Amino acid sequence: MDSLDVFAKLMAEGFKEDPGVITQFEGIERGSELFELHCKYEIDAFDRLGCVTTYGNGKGLTIGYFTKDLSIDKLYHSLQDSAHYLMENASTDELVALQENVVKVAEIVKPDWYMKYLENENVYVLQVIVLHESLRGTGVFRKLITPILSSAEKQNVPVVLQTHSREHVTKYEHFGFKLIEEVVSDKLNFSCYNMMKQ
Repeated sequence: MDSLDVFAKLMAEGFKEDPGVITQFEGIERGSELFELHCKYEIDAFDRLGCVTTYGNGKGLTIGYFTKDLSIDKLYHSLQDSAHYLMENASTDELVALQENVVKVAEIVKPDWYMKYLENENVYVLQVIVLHESLRGTGVFRKLITPILSSAEKQNVPVVLQTHSREHVTKYEHFGFKLIEEVVSDKLNFSCYNMMKQ
């Protein structure tokens, strides 16, 4: 992928205030630097699988996939192959702290949450959608999400996503998503909102 660093910066900037991200990198001195490396490896892994769409010159990014087209094993191997961006640049202590934080977040953030509602049905998982702040309110978000929703609708496939922001819930509801469940934790300072558009 061209401009991997540019899109990693975009994603890191777009998610820097996300409560889930803040919790994942909490207490790690170089947290923002490591988060950008995490974004780089995640984008690279999904791009290898053809699951990344970009907009403009580093101005917009979506990551998502149909579950029938991407097995968990294939995704796991791609993530493993791209993990070097983070693994080679983080100290052992940073990796241990990050792993401990990921375990905390995993108490409420379950990537396959939709399975209890849809069983083994094919879904489109909208993993990431992010815009440069200069494009907010310009209609570009609609340009990015509409092809996804149209493709899923043609195939009669639900679209699922997770967000940690109440504000984002309202935005996605505007596009026909419904809040299926809000998962809260007594230990964490955020909720996970699981949404679906059928």
